[in-house]
Amino acid sequence: MKKIFITGCAKSGTTLLKDLFRSFDSTWVIEDEITVNSFCKLKQSNVGEFDFVVGKRSWDTIYSCARLRDTDIQSQYYQLEQSEIIVINVIRDGRNVVKSLLKDWGWYNPFEWMECIRQSKEHNGIINLTVRYEDLLTIPDQIQNEIIVLTGMDANYSFSDYPNFIDTTEQREKNYTFRPLDASKVNADFLTYLRSPNDIEHFNKQLRDLGYNVWNSSGN
Repeated sequence: MKKIFITGCAKSGTTLLKDLFRSFDSTWVIEDEITVNSFCKLKQSNVGEFDFVVGKRSWDTIYSCARLRDTDIQSQYYQLEQSEIIVINVIRDGRNVVKSLLKDWGWYNPFEWMECIRQSKEHNGIINLTVRYEDLLTIPDQIQNEIIVLTGMDANYSFSDYPNFIDTTEQREKNYTFRPLDASKVNADFLTYLRSPNDIEHFNKQLRDLGYNVWNSSGN
């Protein structure tokens, strides 16, 4: 049984990628978020006759939380490395991450995204594949092929078929719906309004390092 662990900052597309894994054959996708420790301890007897098990990180996981101590980061890093788990890290344009945090949670915190990106850059030895949220929306089947090459999985459906392969009984509480992939969501349309010039430059540097275009102070 191969284990695949999805991580990344909140509002970066980790839930979408997790649900896309339902397109694969002989794959058990864990519905609830799971800690690194619990995921590493999963055994075949816990899963059943599946060749693959996919878990999505809990809130306090490396690359997904700004409030981790260095000892927490190192401990999770070591556990994932020793367990030979395939780690897929999801990234997204930080401006849209901040916008989504504010819209859904009322939480304006650009530093959360910056710290998650810092962790993924400085502690990247266990990341087997980095997936851009924007690519999931615009070239989903290409991303699926990259995952197939990495994992050896067999697909029953294409990522671009989403959400047709999702069982309607899997609808979540709080009116959660499985929406079709929408390429219009890739546009960054939210200024960070960071007050310190150093913070603005740091945020923009993270964007540039990830290959995103950087706006000037007027938002153009």
